[in-house]
Amino acid sequence: MDEIEEILNSFIFSLLKVSAIKFSFNYKGKYWTSHQVRDIDASSLSFEDKRAEHKIFVGGKYIYCRNKADMLRFNIPFFGIDNLESPFKAILALPLSGFKDVQMVITVGYIHEYPELDEDFNFLKLIADTLCNKLHQLFLVESLENQHQQMSMQNAQIKVLKEELESRIEQRTEDLNNINKELKTLFYHTSHDFRAPLTNIHGVVNLLKETQDGNQMLDLLGYIELSVKGLYKMLYKLNALSSLEIHENEEIDLPNFITSLREQLEEATKVKKVNLQLIDSIQKPVIFSKFLLSIMMENLIENSIKYSHQEVNIKAKLSLSSQHLTIIVEDDGEGISDQIKDHIFTMYYRGNVKSEGNGLGLYLIKKIIEYKKGSIGFENLNPGTQFKITIPYHS
Repeated sequence: MDEIEEILNSFIFSLLKVSAIKFSFNYKGKYWTSHQVRDIDASSLSFEDKRAEHKIFVGGKYIYCRNKADMLRFNIPFFGIDNLESPFKAILALPLSGFKDVQMVITVGYIHEYPELDEDFNFLKLIADTLCNKLHQLFLVESLENQHQQMSMQNAQIKVLKEELESRIEQRTEDLNNINKELKTLFYHTSHDFRAPLTNIHGVVNLLKETQDGNQMLDLLGYIELSVKGLYKMLYKLNALSSLEIHENEEIDLPNFITSLREQLEEATKVKKVNLQLIDSIQKPVIFSKFLLSIMMENLIENSIKYSHQEVNIKAKLSLSSQHLTIIVEDDGEGISDQIKDHIFTMYYRGNVKSEGNGLGLYLIKKIIEYKKGSIGFENLNPGTQFKITIPYHS
């Protein structure tokens, strides 16, 4: 714009007998003005006054004042002059409003009588029309460049979204493959673990048919009972795995919960000499799934019993903060060796060849914690192990 203004000033001053030139520019509500004078004292003029240009911007009409009387009659204060003290004898104002959001006014003032005023008006109108077309081209180019930049930004955003979508699809595919692999492993091991006790039960039933000894019958029935209890435990864990989302939160009375948990663990604690402490440091009801809380604590305590010597001390503690429910179970048993610590949460992994478990306990706990968006960690205490579960809590 500065370059165009300089050229026009030089051009108009060299061809016309004007004494003042003012450019007023309005682009999307932003007003800008510049001026140049010759042969007059400009100290009394106010070139920043924009009342006149505002009327032309609104009306979009040419103003052609041949004398001071016309200026006063139109009440147009060009160059800050709105009375008979104006040094100008004639004023021409030509608006450029040929395109949206862009308006421009070229105003020239004469301090001498000038008979060729009509020719000047036509000449300036030609300049205004030409300049209007040129500015239209410039703004059109600018608009196209802006649109190109916007399209480039949108294309970049689309590319990012596409990459994110592809990444999500890859991750989802990987997750589905892992789930499918877990399901295949689950079906394979479950069928194997069910086949063995069922085969044994079937064999014991055949022995019962052949024996007449009452004591032997009782022993065989006891063996069947143990096998059935083992199957029931496995079904209990499998049912928990398949139904995590249906167990809604409820208000749990912890003293009653701890009493019930002791009863569930009664048979496991008969195998060895177990000193079990169940500590409630919350001292008030908590809102959680009783079923899932029972599974986590029961499995951790049973593991402490399984992987311990003939005598074991176990302490299980429940605590609550404003944001987390914490479960800590620690024992003085065998601990977890470095060789197996990376695998203990794997489905059907047994940390000891002598273990009578089915390898689902810690895997099930991990799944519950993932579902609840919590975390689990463990450390060796020398002797023993401590497991710590932290789960987000909302009362």
